[in-house]
Amino acid sequence: MTTTYTAPVRDLEFLLNGVLDVDRLRAIPAFAAVDAGVIASVLAEGARFAQEILSPLNSSGDAHGAALVAGRVEYPPGFAAAYAQYAQGGWVGIDLPERVGGQGLPRLVQAAFAEMTNGANLAFSMLPVTVRAAARLLLARTSSTALCRR
Repeated sequence: MTTTYTAPVRDLEFLLNGVLDVDRLRAIPAFAAVDAGVIASVLAEGARFAQEILSPLNSSGDAHGAALVAGRVEYPPGFAAAYAQYAQGGWVGIDLPERVGGQGLPRLVQAAFAEMTNGANLAFSMLPVTVRAAARLLLARTSSTALCRR
């Protein structure tokens, strides 16, 4: 069974702008350039990604699941390609600092994007959660200069 996901962009914009007044975060120097236009763009592109890339994989993720085969994790069909697009699109580091390759957006914006990925494909959304947790751990426990070395 294939389901169609429609991202609740208007609801998320209302929540971020009308209820939480995310514009107040612009008082923080790191978020000075994050205005309603930036947030709207991120939500629109996030909705496109969730609807066009993640939602069509939802059923196959449920049907196939992940498996440990010969010491390697095999993901459901399409998940590896979707994750490559996710990473290439910069979604992994949406709220991580720019100095380590992130976009430096407020965590509230990341939470809105996560709402869309979770709604479109919960099984897929478990992949980025673990990567973000590892990144947050490294940021908390490693000096920024060590993280920026190549």
